[in-house]
Amino acid sequence: MKYEYILFDADDTLLDFQDCEEHALHALLLYAGGKASDDEKTVYKKINAEWWRRFEHGEATKAQLTVGRFADTCDALGLNCDPNDLSGYYIDRLGEGAKLVDGAMEVCRALYGKCRMYIITNGIQKVQESRWNRTAIKDMFDGLFISEAIGYQKPRPEYFDYVFSAIGNPPKDRVLIVGDSLTSDIAGGIAAGTDTCWVNPTGKSAGNLSPTYIIKSLTECLDIIL
Repeated sequence: MKYEYILFDADDTLLDFQDCEEHALHALLLYAGGKASDDEKTVYKKINAEWWRRFEHGEATKAQLTVGRFADTCDALGLNCDPNDLSGYYIDRLGEGAKLVDGAMEVCRALYGKCRMYIITNGIQKVQESRWNRTAIKDMFDGLFISEAIGYQKPRPEYFDYVFSAIGNPPKDRVLIVGDSLTSDIAGGIAAGTDTCWVNPTGKSAGNLSPTYIIKSLTECLDIIL
């Protein structure tokens, strides 16, 4: 096997974050006094995406993100709520979502025992630990690296330096990073000197980045790894 260490992103790579977010957001908007309409959800998702962009670029802290997105959502939707309370409620609901993406179980079963697998994620520690511990694949993995616990987020080089040190500094050509995010997984992996596999089901453009591999479905990574 060419790769002995596989670093998987969590959300929308192995875990179905869209399903998790939908249930948590629906519950949150009703809790906040909204209608949980598609329009309200769209407003939140745009605000949330911008906060995560700022976080990934070092323009906001995780604490600012987790509260700021709800403060901005309340302002945009005219909801009179405490954003700190909404943040806590939302995080609790997110922590309940452990659905896997299609093919995740197949991939993990096929790779288990043949290589060492790790999770690399920018998610909130409380949420990601709760979700991960509920999954049916957690015992197949050798480690879980959460940005909030490390103190740096993908694609920061410090994050990847920490991960590589923790897994024993293997040769970079024996490592493959698999993820759906160009800005965190692929950009971070390229900067770290590893091969990357971009999970790109909708055929988006990679822009000025050059992933080593581009796949449409997660199961295609087995043809690369095995």
